[in-house]
Formats: sequence, structure tokens, C-alpha cells
Amino acid sequence: MKRLYFQPRLELRKYIRTIQILDLPDISALNIGNRFLPDGFFEIGFNLGSDDLKISSIAASEIQLQNPVGYFYGQCSVSSQLFSGGRVHIMIVKIYPWAASLFFNFDLSDCIDDNLDLDRVFGKEAKWLEEKIMEAENYTNKVDLVQEYLITKLQQQSKSINPILEQVSKLLFQSNGNAKIKDMAAQAYSTPRTVQRIFRQYYGITPKQFAKQIRIRHFASQMSRHNDLNLAQLANACGYFDQAHFNHEFQSIVQLRPSEYFFKNTPLVDCFLQAD
Repeated sequence: MKRLYFQPRLELRKYIRTIQILDLPDISALNIGNRFLPDGFFEIGFNLGSDDLKISSIAASEIQLQNPVGYFYGQCSVSSQLFSGGRVHIMIVKIYPWAASLFFNFDLSDCIDDNLDLDRVFGKEAKWLEEKIMEAENYTNKVDLVQEYLITKLQQQSKSINPILEQVSKLLFQSNGNAKIKDMAAQAYSTPRTVQRIFRQYYGITPKQFAKQIRIRHFASQMSRHNDLNLAQLANACGYFDQAHFNHEFQSIVQLRPSEYFFKNTPLVDCFLQAD
């Protein structure tokens, strides 16, 4: 398994968290696909040579993407899952959620639990970008191409980041999803009702749903650091009232019991157990 991280260029660091290359061995034998945990970020992905790649939300009645070259992954209420006939080889651009609206000229709140082909996001430009990335000789060149494109998108943009959205989102990340909405609203010189409205406007989900994603993802990242703790101890350390609270919240997003997800040792699960 290979996972490479690229730091964004200086002019993108306010908007992009990281660019990653993921190269996994054969996962074709898995029956239920690899469910990946939402983390609050918007993502652009590029298929660099996966075998029969399929991506879909577990809320969808049918596969949403089949062998995409480029794709977009928005906010979600449940996990998505990835299927492959063998190798998984993708590049992922993680966009800070409060900055996502600067790159896209459509209503992101309409994309809950959606995985979209990139041409539905960037139009005709998507095909040009996909072709250039596939033609690039190495990872560095591929990463440079997508960054140059995103910088161009920023330069064309007249919108600005909503300051309340940015501050409250950052507080949720900093608290690993455990901050109280009334406290966050006060720090942002706003009200809980206004914060609720802004989250629905920009993300399409509530602050509570957003916090749930961050809390569960934090739990997953801690699993790789604290092998000495059992699920109940780790759930308590991550801010859950008890293991029953954690189990209920986890199953509401992943639709698997924590033990089913974390202890199968499938390649994609192992990948996401690594600290981000």
C-alpha cells in the first residue's frame, strides 16, 4: 500500500489541506466494498489507473460512478464505498469545506451524498484537465497540473469565504467535533440559528451532522495510535458518553458495527486508520 502526501502551493494553503496519491493492492475479493469515512472535506479525485473503479454512497440505490477519470465528492450524511476489480490508484485533493464554494459555480448544498463526474462540476474544462493529468509523466507533474488549474479558478472568482462558516468549522475541527454550537456561535459573534442556516446554505447539512463526521474520523485516526485501548476506552477518550453512544453514531453513518469496520483489516480500512 502506498500513500503519498503533497503540500499545496503557498497560494493554495488557505483553501486546500493536502493532495494525496493512494495506491492500493487488489481489493476485488471484498464483498461489501470498502466504505470510507467522511471527514468534513470536499474532494476532487482522479483515477490514475484503477481496475474497474466504482464509487457510490451507501444511501444510493445504484452505483453513482463507474470508471470515472475525474470525480467530485461533496458533503454526506452517510459513508460512500469504493469497489474495484483489482488495484485502486487515485489522486485526491482535499478542499477545506469553508473554501469549497470558491472553486465551484453551483450550489454545493444540493450535492449531499453525491459522487459526481468531474464534467458535471467543471464542464468542458474537466476533460482537458483529466487528459493533461493522465498524460503527465510522474506524480509531481500531475499534482502541479491540478494546482495550476485550481489557482486559475481562484483568480476567476469574485466570491469570498463566509467568516462565520470558517470560524465555526475550524472550531469543530479543533475540538474533534465536540464543541457546543452555542459556544461556537458566541465566539463567531453570531447565534445558533444563524450558524444552522449558514451550514445548510453552504454544506447542506447541520453543524451536528458535520460534527459527527469529524468525531468519527478522529476516532478512526486514534485507533492507529492507541492499540492499548479497547473500543469503549477509546470512545470515551474521543468524547462519547459511552460505547453505546459511539456504536449508535457510527452505525448511523457507516451502517456497519464498529467491530465489522475496524477489524476486517481490508486495505482501504487500514489506510484510513492511519493518522491524517
